[in-house]
Amino acid sequence: MLVRWADSSGMSDGYASGMTPPTLPASPLDGRLSGPPRAVRVWMPVVVSLVVQVPIAVLLLVHQIAGSIDADGPDRGRGPELGNGVGPGSGLVEFESAGSAIWVAVVALLLAVLTALALAVIRRYPRSVVVAIIAATAGEALLSPIGPPFVSVAFAVILAVRHGARAWAYIALATAWMLVLFVGPLTGAPWSAHLVAPTTLALLVVVGAAEFSKRRSDVRQKLYDDALARRRAEEARQEAAGQLERVRIARELHDVLGHSLSQITVQANAGLHLMDRDPGEARRALVNVKETSAAALAEVRNVLGILRDPAPGSAVVRDRRSGPARPHPASEADTDVPPEPGFAPRTPGPGLSQLDNLFDTVRAGGVAVHESLSLGDAATIPLGVGQSIYRIVQESLTNVVRHSAARSARVRVDRAGDALTVTVEDDGTGRTAALSSSTDATTAAPGNGLLGMRERAELLGGTFAAGPTPTGGWRVVASMPVQVRA
Repeated sequence: MLVRWADSSGMSDGYASGMTPPTLPASPLDGRLSGPPRAVRVWMPVVVSLVVQVPIAVLLLVHQIAGSIDADGPDRGRGPELGNGVGPGSGLVEFESAGSAIWVAVVALLLAVLTALALAVIRRYPRSVVVAIIAATAGEALLSPIGPPFVSVAFAVILAVRHGARAWAYIALATAWMLVLFVGPLTGAPWSAHLVAPTTLALLVVVGAAEFSKRRSDVRQKLYDDALARRRAEEARQEAAGQLERVRIARELHDVLGHSLSQITVQANAGLHLMDRDPGEARRALVNVKETSAAALAEVRNVLGILRDPAPGSAVVRDRRSGPARPHPASEADTDVPPEPGFAPRTPGPGLSQLDNLFDTVRAGGVAVHESLSLGDAATIPLGVGQSIYRIVQESLTNVVRHSAARSARVRVDRAGDALTVTVEDDGTGRTAALSSSTDATTAAPGNGLLGMRERAELLGGTFAAGPTPTGGWRVVASMPVQVRA
């Protein structure tokens, strides 16, 4: 006997195993999150439902038509007898005419096709589709308990639960089944125990399969979300590293070009002024311009070298596609340690040993520099710290030349235990109008120079302060810890 049975035995082999979210490219979870193409996931339930439901519905319709042709005599109008003993008096609904039985079979065939096709849009409209499929199946069951096995109901419940319509699916399923059980007998449909029990069991299996599929889908979604969160965190880290690297490069270029161009401007003006009166001094000024520009060019090339690919076989700067990148902190920018794999090699920048040359350059520009350097054992100071000290002194003296009418500047570097304090003070008229109204650099609108000096000190765990002196000059004080190098 053909019994309506919502078979779910084959559902876990295909779609019910969980819809796979989009795969993250180059993710370590690619292999576990990959799945069949979307078209396969969408149409597989439709095809399976059509293959199971439609042939049986067609077979039932053929039986009804054949029975109506052969039916005559006392059996006419009572429907055909199926080849398995099902017929008049066997418990089926007895229709008033053979035509009614044929129309019931036609309706069953149409519903078998329509409920299967409706599965194609259940992901977009899970509530409406699951209610419609269950209602259509229940309506057909009220006409006769004999019909095709509507596996589309099982697919609809599972997919609706996975797409957020769990309550709609379960309420519709329970309501429809209660309606069939209590209203069915009123229509003359004899739902006996040997039909109710297996159908109820099948519906329970469908509910269990839906819960299992939902749980599996949630686990896979969590894996995807975690992988996506890690990917975004890595991209954010790389973006922050790139931004820090750009800031570091901009700071280096500002320090190099700002100081050198200021000196070149001062020397060029002196040369033009002395061209007629003292050709010898003018020549020395032009020689200083040449030497300063050459030194600046060499330093700029050194800074820009980290942006270019080195020679084949040496380390290269990684980009975002070949691996994570991170900036060279200021404390590492001037070390004699070999560069880490994946980063371009750099030559040491100017450090403590070049301070005398810096002072001579400033003196050549007309500003007397009085230095007091108490470094202790300079060999124990990390080269990165030395470079930061040099850059802070360089920028401070550049500001003296560019932004004040100072005739002299005092530079003092004191070492007390594990801390270095740099003080640069001039006897000029203070800063330009941009800072002259401010009493402290922390409340002023600092330019790139002050910001760069503050960043250098804070990157090493130190402090920075700048502001006018009571006598009208300007003072810069930077303090930073020294981790003694063995």
